[in-house]
Amino acid sequence: MDVVPLVSTLVGAAIGVGSTMLADRTRWVRDRRERIELAQQQLRADFIAAVARSADIVWNVANQDQPPTEDGNRCAREAFREADLYTWRYRIALSSPPEIVAGCEALLDALRR
Repeated sequence: MDVVPLVSTLVGAAIGVGSTMLADRTRWVRDRRERIELAQQQLRADFIAAVARSADIVWNVANQDQPPTEDGNRCAREAFREADLYTWRYRIALSSPPEIVAGCEALLDALRR
């Protein structure tokens, strides 16, 4: 019995299966990376929207024509709390690189002041 056709068939099958598995693995890694990046972009966009809502309320309270009152201070604190910025900050800290986390911290510190 001649084994050359059998061996060449097995080698061809191994090459075919291996290349298909490699292509599928590469596609899976790429798709996973894209999903993670999209989720991080959405998280950051939601955080920025929450900061913008809070900043608008805080800015309105701070720029009233009257001296600061306890009611205005309470309103500013509630705006900060209602936007749930601390939760957003922790979510970003868990899934973002250090430079993004540092930027978020700086943004929240500025808004608190």
